[in-house]
Amino acid sequence: MTLAIFLLIIVAIILFKPSMCFQFDKDQTIRLKGILAVLIVMYHTMRGIIIVENWGYVIVSMFMFVTGYGLMASYANKGEVYLQTYFRHRFLKLLPPLVLATTGFMIIEYLAGHGSFMHWFNYFKQTGIPPIGATWYVYCIIFFYLFFYISMKIGKAKTTKIALLTTLYILFVVFIKYIARWDDFWWCSSFSFLVGVMYETAEKHLLQKLSGINSQRIYSAVLLGVLVLLVYLHHTYGNAQSLYIFVNILPIALVITIYNFGIPPSRIFTFLGSISYEIFIVHDVFISFLYTFAVPTGILKFCIVIVLSIPSAYILNKFCSHLLKKI
Repeated sequence: MTLAIFLLIIVAIILFKPSMCFQFDKDQTIRLKGILAVLIVMYHTMRGIIIVENWGYVIVSMFMFVTGYGLMASYANKGEVYLQTYFRHRFLKLLPPLVLATTGFMIIEYLAGHGSFMHWFNYFKQTGIPPIGATWYVYCIIFFYLFFYISMKIGKAKTTKIALLTTLYILFVVFIKYIARWDDFWWCSSFSFLVGVMYETAEKHLLQKLSGINSQRIYSAVLLGVLVLLVYLHHTYGNAQSLYIFVNILPIALVITIYNFGIPPSRIFTFLGSISYEIFIVHDVFISFLYTFAVPTGILKFCIVIVLSIPSAYILNKFCSHLLKKI
């Protein structure tokens, strides 16, 4: 109910604010990632206190959307040349932080007598939960990176590329949900990746439609009004299935809201955005360690995790960047 009221306030502000447009550019995206990094730590440390249950889906959907949008924007700008260095550019940035953090975590857990490599492997195979639980998102992105490359490489026309990517996504969801039977977090927010790709292809046309003062406000108000309804439905039913539409529409509403308001320049969120991927990886390591000390969910847990995660993420980011320069 609180969130619904908050969204209604945003609608009212949009309807009566002076007209001003902001581009959803790289600077806005980096600041957004910084905000999302803080929110995901808040969700995992204060779930049920400040951030409601199941809203982790929403936060991850934002990351998924930005990833899909960014890939398509890069491909649209560079064309087939982008695919020539695609694997080096994408996977060499993605994998080293994941491998280093996961290896370090597993060694510490093994020495503490909490499991072996085969234990983690079998658990991942059965549940879809990797050693560092929150990094399921990264494994999911690995699949989507591959799907994107295949679709852009094989497809000829833009519609064919999108259709192929959509088909691969559907097959992925069918496999995850009905064959592997992994948890619903693997598919509930992942559609936002595809939404991000589709939004980028339609962005210019959409922004032209929103360029007028009245249409800009009306589109935003209607979209956010729909979200209020979806929030109500979520609070009424509260399961992953009722969340599915909600979490995958929200990123579009967010982008249109950014288009109306922008994200103000912030050194803090720009910095956090530059290491948001590493924060996403390492914060769950510290959460796992805090279970040993029985630190309860709440503001103290958040403060400890965020204070430990930021410098660790920065070091991991710089180390991997230095490593990549040597390759």
